[in-house]
Formats: sequence, C-alpha cells, structure tokens
Amino acid sequence: MPIQNVGTLLENLVVTETAATLLGFCSREAPLEFVNSFSMPPLAQWCSHTHNAGFDDVTLDRVEQNEFAVSGSSSDEDPLVYARLLRCSICSSRGQGRNQGPNAALLVAGVALQAGVPCRMWLNDVRRGRYGDAIPQLEQLESTARMIYHDSRGESDFTLRVSDVPYPDCISDLKTVLREWTSRAGARLGFLDPMRYQPNQREADHTSSQDHRCWLREIALERLTCAVPFYG
Repeated sequence: MPIQNVGTLLENLVVTETAATLLGFCSREAPLEFVNSFSMPPLAQWCSHTHNAGFDDVTLDRVEQNEFAVSGSSSDEDPLVYARLLRCSICSSRGQGRNQGPNAALLVAGVALQAGVPCRMWLNDVRRGRYGDAIPQLEQLESTARMIYHDSRGESDFTLRVSDVPYPDCISDLKTVLREWTSRAGARLGFLDPMRYQPNQREADHTSSQDHRCWLREIALERLTCAVPFYG
C-alpha cells in the first residue's frame, strides 16, 4: 500500500526520472537493470497519511484528468515521465473499480516499455511483510506493466527474477543473479526502500550501515550504476 504522502511522491519521482535518464546509456544490446529490495506489491491500495498535503485525493484526481500536462502536449508527449506513468496506473486501477498506486518497480518497467528498451529486474520482498505477501504479484509484474503501459515499439525484452529471502540475506541471491546476467548492461539502478535506517542494530524491515555497504558493493557495475535509498 503506497503511503499517500509527499515521501511517496518524492521517492517515486526520483526513481522514475533516474531510470528515464539512465535509458540514454542503454540499447537493444545493453539493457537497463533494476534491482530493488523492500519492493512491496506492484499495485496496492493507497494508504492515507496525516501528512498528505500536496499528494491527497484531489491531487490524484487531477493527475488522472491530465491537468499537469504541458500546454499543447498529449499525455504521451508530456516530458514529466512520472506524471504520465502515474496517470496510466490510476486510470487502469480505477477502470477496474480500485484505487491503487504503483510501486517503483512498476514505474521503472513502464519507463522501459514505453521507451522500447530491454529491462532486467531483480525484485525482493517477503511472504509475510508489512504489505502482506507481495511475491505472487511481483512475479506477475511484467504482465501487469504491459497491460498498463504497453510496449510502444513491441520489442522490449523483459527478464524478471523475484526473491522471497528476507533482507539482508537476499544479497547473496542478488549476487548470484547478477553473475547469471552475463551480457553487459548499459546501466544499473539499485533501489532500497526500508522503513528506517539504523546505523547499527536493525530490525526486519530496516537497513543498517553494514548491510547497506554490502548492497552497494554487489550492485556496482563496470558501466554506470546509480543507487537510490529512501528511508526514515
């Protein structure tokens, strides 16, 4: 359940626009890679928050109605990638009688699909996490993304690996998967989204200095690597 506050707006905006920028370093032969722990389900019910100023129901309604598009442009031409993809997600879920928001992985998938660039993803969450069992929905992320965002050029290859090993033990699985991806990526984006960062002692849905450094070492790529962490 995406928390309906400015924090969610900020993190999704940063991850989406970063992915869009990294696509400039990618091609059919050099895909974009996205690795993400604490993924949560691709689509989940919005969770209201006491500090939701600027990202309330009225704002989401305005996004759905395309009020933030640049004057004279269509929704498909709007240079603000996040606004365009969020609108697609909102329209799709409300069209099915739901009011759901996307996770970062779904947004990145949308960026790659609409750009016609291949994408490889490693997504990690747990069976009994803060948002329930995210694994079945994460395993269906490609089909969900294609349904919502479409493949504008009909040529985007998509590789998806899902891990249900709790963080930070999942880093071992991440290491294995990255070694299996032998063809060179154009760029890699790593996203950590725990509830809180604790320098020393950590809890199940937190990250610490030690495991964060380990994560960064494993995702380092010969080519461009960008790491985005968000936490309280």
